[in-house]
Amino acid sequence: MMMRLLAASVVLVAGFGQGFTMATAAAEPTPSPAGPASKPVPASVWISPGEIPMSGDYHWSAANPTATGRASFLSMRLCGSPSADVLPPASAIATQAASGTPASVVQAAGQWPDGNTDGAAAFQSGIRSQLNYCPGVGDVISVDLRPAPSWYGFAATLLVGKERDNPTSEVHIYNVVPPESGTVSELAVTVPRTGREPSPWKPVDDATVLRALAQPLCKGSC
Repeated sequence: MMMRLLAASVVLVAGFGQGFTMATAAAEPTPSPAGPASKPVPASVWISPGEIPMSGDYHWSAANPTATGRASFLSMRLCGSPSADVLPPASAIATQAASGTPASVVQAAGQWPDGNTDGAAAFQSGIRSQLNYCPGVGDVISVDLRPAPSWYGFAATLLVGKERDNPTSEVHIYNVVPPESGTVSELAVTVPRTGREPSPWKPVDDATVLRALAQPLCKGSC
């Protein structure tokens, strides 16, 4: 009788172990089919310092790019991020400074595999939407959003400050999606409006800056 009881206990324990193993396997999620692997943002994407607005006044330093785990566009930091489903799978950022002044440059790029222009265009559209509703968000006082006359993208000027009638800085944003590149590239130039000897913004043709920003990414003619 004791031997029968012992045998039954062994079978029960074995059966429980089997059931536990099966339940654990069933609980594991089924991997989704993998899409194209994202590639790092190429080093050639960055605009040269001499082509950045106000370079004659601020003598911008060379770009020092780093890969980022998520998109880190200055427009997003000021105005909020588009929805997560349009964010780029690969992104990088480069910051450039001017000695002795709070003026700065932020270049950011987001890239999709295989030149996925639809993904890039959706992300760019999301950024534009955020800019449209940005006045009053944080310290943003006003936004002048200017569509470019071609595919080059858009430009925007943001006045920023704690007091509506006294902006302390202005941010000039240029955003492009060159055809077949699968990449959104954004240049943001921040210049102070107050403080010791600020250099006033010198008007520049939007299309000229957008072309310079797009040129490293163009696969054909820009």
